[in-house]
Amino acid sequence: MKMLHPDTATLVVIMKSTFAPLSPEEQQLLATWIKASPENQSKYEELTNSDLLHRKMEQFSQRNADKDLHFQYILQQVAPPPAAYRLLMYKKWSLAAAILLLLSVSGWLATLHLHNTRTATAKLPLPPPAVVVPGKPGALLMLSDGTTLVLDSLRPGVIAHQQGVAAALENGQLAYRSEGTSSEPVFNTLRTPKGREFKILLPDGTAAWLNSFSSIRFPTSFAADRREVFITGEVYFEVAAQTHPITSHKLPFVVHVKTADGHFSSVEVLGTHFNVNAYTAIAETTLLEGSVRISQTLTSTPVVLQPGQQAQVVPGATQISTATVDLDRVMAWRRGFFNFDNASLPAVMDQLARWYDLEPVYPQGTPIIHFQGEMSRGMQLSGVLQALEESKVHFKLDGRRISILP
Repeated sequence: MKMLHPDTATLVVIMKSTFAPLSPEEQQLLATWIKASPENQSKYEELTNSDLLHRKMEQFSQRNADKDLHFQYILQQVAPPPAAYRLLMYKKWSLAAAILLLLSVSGWLATLHLHNTRTATAKLPLPPPAVVVPGKPGALLMLSDGTTLVLDSLRPGVIAHQQGVAAALENGQLAYRSEGTSSEPVFNTLRTPKGREFKILLPDGTAAWLNSFSSIRFPTSFAADRREVFITGEVYFEVAAQTHPITSHKLPFVVHVKTADGHFSSVEVLGTHFNVNAYTAIAETTLLEGSVRISQTLTSTPVVLQPGQQAQVVPGATQISTATVDLDRVMAWRRGFFNFDNASLPAVMDQLARWYDLEPVYPQGTPIIHFQGEMSRGMQLSGVLQALEESKVHFKLDGRRISILP
């Protein structure tokens, strides 16, 4: 008896069975396929052999010992509109086994030339053969005289001297250090285009990570009594504590935030870890450690955050709203993931557009779809588009322009 090629639902159950409990319906589906032929049972035992998976994991980890491995497994959950599709991230050994099984199944299907059982009219457009890689470290640095340096193309070492301060590329980040006496400080601007992210060590030792399509404007040396920077997009800060040379009081660190529609707010800190997201008209400040004070022009009373809280500055509002949030979700980008928890399709596409340098358009209106879970930012665009297809997102890709269809 010949082996029966499994459909998509059966493949999902085969992979899930290695690391997660199955529902009664899934158990029945798997049992039916296994019992359909001796060849099916043999193939299932081969694919899920724990010793074989362990050996593959050891080989895989040895080849990738210097990399952060992001394993992920995609499950689809169908619900009445608005649909919520789960892009689930499992961790530890079970997920490693699952992803290796996924690779094994993919190779097996390629060998067998598996035919899709869905009708041709139901198939969505396949991603183009061109490879679109994910974002990577890189930025543009504008010096005080207007000179712009493309940091991804420069070798490590000092790249600029300005007013007694050297700017240097060190260990994949931009750092500023004094070369002795300096005159009046001048301003530099660091920008990350779409598809780029970058880390900078500011003159006071504060570390700032810029997400894609973001910027930070800062002086080459800070004043003795105040530290101020100006940002757009999304930036995560770890502020270095610093005291006044005469009074020994802690020096404030002020972040002036400009949102997408041009509104401003300010975040004042003394020494802390926090994230600012100003991609839209609403500026979101999330505190991880320490304390920060948020203020805006229309608000008479600033808001002080505690760790785990987020403040939202809404244009035109007279009060700053606060709420306790999931820090793991907010900081997903620093962990190397997209977080799509309760995210609408436009919100998901905005994240993908900034990272893969895409231009999403909705020629026939925006489909009502929501998502859950996480996806690695290390995936090539083809893998992301495949996940969208599995989530019933219809699209057409033309170069960097992606049209979302009903």
